[in-house]
Amino acid sequence: MRSLCAGAVHLLPLLVVLVVTVLSVLASALVASGRRGQGRRLVGATPAETLSAVSQERCHLACHQRAGCRSFNFHPGTGHCQVFTVTACDSSSYIVEPADGWTFYDVVDDLSAESGQTLWSQEACVRDGRCRESCLRRLGQGCRHTQQCQPLVTGVTNCSELVCSCSNAYWRYNETLCMPRYTTLFTDGESWVWKKIVNGMCSTDFRIKSTGTVQVGVFEAYTHYTGRYILKISQTNIYVYRYEYGVSSQHLGTVSKTLETDSRFVRINFNWCSGQLRVSKGLGTTTLFSWNDASPLQPKYLAVRSSGRTAGYFRFAGDLVDPWFGDWSLGRVYSIPRDTMMARRRHEQDFWVEFECRIKRDCNWMAREQTTWHNSNIWKVIIGGWDNSHSAIHRHVSGVGWQSYSHTATPAILSATELRRFRIHFSPQAIRVYRDNQTQPFMEHQVGAPFTINYDGPHMCCNVENVDFRLAQFDAGWGYEGGFRWGENLVD
Repeated sequence: MRSLCAGAVHLLPLLVVLVVTVLSVLASALVASGRRGQGRRLVGATPAETLSAVSQERCHLACHQRAGCRSFNFHPGTGHCQVFTVTACDSSSYIVEPADGWTFYDVVDDLSAESGQTLWSQEACVRDGRCRESCLRRLGQGCRHTQQCQPLVTGVTNCSELVCSCSNAYWRYNETLCMPRYTTLFTDGESWVWKKIVNGMCSTDFRIKSTGTVQVGVFEAYTHYTGRYILKISQTNIYVYRYEYGVSSQHLGTVSKTLETDSRFVRINFNWCSGQLRVSKGLGTTTLFSWNDASPLQPKYLAVRSSGRTAGYFRFAGDLVDPWFGDWSLGRVYSIPRDTMMARRRHEQDFWVEFECRIKRDCNWMAREQTTWHNSNIWKVIIGGWDNSHSAIHRHVSGVGWQSYSHTATPAILSATELRRFRIHFSPQAIRVYRDNQTQPFMEHQVGAPFTINYDGPHMCCNVENVDFRLAQFDAGWGYEGGFRWGENLVD
């Protein structure tokens, strides 16, 4: 017969920790803590066993003897004991509620580690009895308290309708990441900005602002040379196109642009689900254009551009990430289609750029002064241009045009199959370009009249193939972790 060897009661103020050691072949111990359960009890769960007029030690022993016991309620005044094979966090329908005279005891593995638990000092534990590490929740899992959701999720989250969810200003990428809605994407009047479509999105609410013409396209592949639906939005009309690369191009229709505005942003809803193209005002309440594609395209990417030498500002509701998002490896490679500059802000004027590049010709790096492409002062370092035979440094002077410097023979400097490393040193005095770890530049130019560099980044002009850059390995500022998002954070 089992015997109670030590009803060892540790008198933290009100008998809140019980340790029972039972002798059998081997000694075992059950530790139950009521440090966060005083004046409270677990309700909503069905007790595995109920006892009356028993001592605290007997209630504890009943828990020990019950297979799978995880918690119990005890009232010393009545000797009432409720033994559970669940604990507070096993269901959002279980509540640890205030109850005079009761104490809720949670079975713990290591009493010494109890106060080190993530939620120990937070309201979810102190008030609601949700203290265990198993009480932490990911998006889509049941909860009773927002604090259960926050430690495992990046981004703003809350416990809404008993489920961990992203806040209204955020959208769900996966079970541990909330991303902000309607962040501003900036386009410079020349280059496209690309995003990958996630979560099966086939309809998007977005806002645009520009004094020129903008394009919004959804593409079957991460290239211009693929099937795509395009909206071309001028100051007066919306033109809708369908392109099937190498097969056909169709102008599907023109819509007079009488759209809703939101703080000078025009609001549009674009739907392409199953080839059912719809262009609507605002959130889709008024349809402006409708066409059903008999051979629906399957877009996986979205790209935007402004033209007419004007800036474009775009805000999307969500479900868009950078094309390489999710690759957290140090050696991640960014692939960039033609007609793009992937820019970020530059604050210093004497700096090094280091990267690896893979392309058969034209590996370019651009640095410029103004936010928009046209009429900006620009440095363009061209490596392996002219069919991979020469390199040069070009300068665009606002109001004057392009000038070429340091035209240098560099036969086969690039490779279509391997990443090759280069370094560029920009300073107000000179621009110097190096191969790999070489100490002498293979190309340099004395600046003469410098301008302020506010933006720089890789540039892809005119190849059918994408150019591959390895950046984050050499500069963490090019990584998502370092704050980089393509097209974001470029304007105030």
